[in-house]
Amino acid sequence: MLPDELVTRIIGERRDGSTLQAITDRLIADGEPAARGGRWQPSVIRKVLISQRAVELQEGRSYGQ
Repeated sequence: MLPDELVTRIIGERRDGSTLQAITDRLIADGEPAARGGRWQPSVIRKVLISQRAVELQEGRSYGQ
């Protein structure tokens, strides 16, 4: 599972108008590790954005509430 701070960053960058590819490129450039040791790709960013955790963070809920 990704840290909340990273999910929040991805949400914020997308909200600010960044493309999935631009977010991917910045995460790679910043050396952010991807989930499960994988590689950042636009499809992974999309999955993060539609994840239940992203929804909870956008609604201000704690994990599992």
